[in-house]
Amino acid sequence: MDLAKKLNIVVTHYGCSDFNKTDNTIFWIGAIAFVDDEKVYFFENGNELEILEKYKLFIQNHKSSTFIHWSMNAPAFGFLAIQKRYKELTNIDFTFKPEFNLDLSEFLKRKYGINYISRKDGRLNNLAKLNGFSGFKNSIEVKDSFEASQRLELIFSIYQADSQDKLKVDIKEKHYENPHPDFFNSYGFELFKSFNESIQADIKLASISFLVDQLKRDSLMNPDKSLIDIFNFIVEKLDLNLGAATKFKSNYSSSKYLPVYKEIKKRYSIVPK
Repeated sequence: MDLAKKLNIVVTHYGCSDFNKTDNTIFWIGAIAFVDDEKVYFFENGNELEILEKYKLFIQNHKSSTFIHWSMNAPAFGFLAIQKRYKELTNIDFTFKPEFNLDLSEFLKRKYGINYISRKDGRLNNLAKLNGFSGFKNSIEVKDSFEASQRLELIFSIYQADSQDKLKVDIKEKHYENPHPDFFNSYGFELFKSFNESIQADIKLASISFLVDQLKRDSLMNPDKSLIDIFNFIVEKLDLNLGAATKFKSNYSSSKYLPVYKEIKKRYSIVPK
């Protein structure tokens, strides 16, 4: 996904009790909707049930928006944890996870590689320091409303800076061309391009079928993308001739293509873990 092309977005974040505690109390939930170049704020703290009810309504009113968040897909933190807490308080099931959402943390790792910023003291804190953004936090629990709003603004600032290609990252390895971070990791796109250029064939179904399988094995393609998603992407966006096929081949000669792949891969020294 190209962040610069996402106009109808909501940046969201929240604060809760320490994961090591038995309860999962929610202290606050915030969101920034970006509409017609104007920031529209949602922020609730105080009574926990009121916070959840108002956030529920906010989500319902922004069904067509893409919710940008930071690591809110985990069972212990994020939309599922909020949903569980709401069920505990009301005995009502409601899906808090928006239909359209993007984990900004995972997006940046796919775009720049997992070592784009140090994990020590937290990637958010380190991005704040490197870019001069407010929102650095020292405590595990963020309860203060000012500190909470600053944390929300930090995620928005990171989103905005990266969408304008101005985000500073601390990459100590070569920055590889990757215009499609939703599909390729690290140097995956460069390897894909070089391999494809080395294969002389009008129809490249067999070679590309091998290549996609190998890139996935080497963690150079997004594991969350299905093979049909990747196939359609290659046909529609990369304009490669795969003949009349509607999916990749499963029977191709690995021995024919593997030496070429390995030789090209030698140009790159670091494989993402």
